[in-house]
Amino acid sequence: MVSLMGPPPPEFLRRSQKCRQFWDEQGNWKGSMPLTEQSLEIRERQFSGGDKELFLNFLRRIFRWLPEERPTAEDLAYDDFLMQPIISDA
Repeated sequence: MVSLMGPPPPEFLRRSQKCRQFWDEQGNWKGSMPLTEQSLEIRERQFSGGDKELFLNFLRRIFRWLPEERPTAEDLAYDDFLMQPIISDA
């Protein structure tokens, strides 16, 4: 998840003592396994163009380090990516 989402914010690191096993104070990974270079853009191969951008934005809304920053299921149900087929049929 770190390679997809980037380093965790300081607030995330402060919430758990266990975080210190894996990250330093600046959020740099120090785990025993090296992180692979990847991103949502690289991993996503199903969509292209505008559909891909909508899907990536949808995933970025979901993949948040802090739970309070994650949208509710209802909010996600009205995301542009999911609403696109309905809007385009109108």
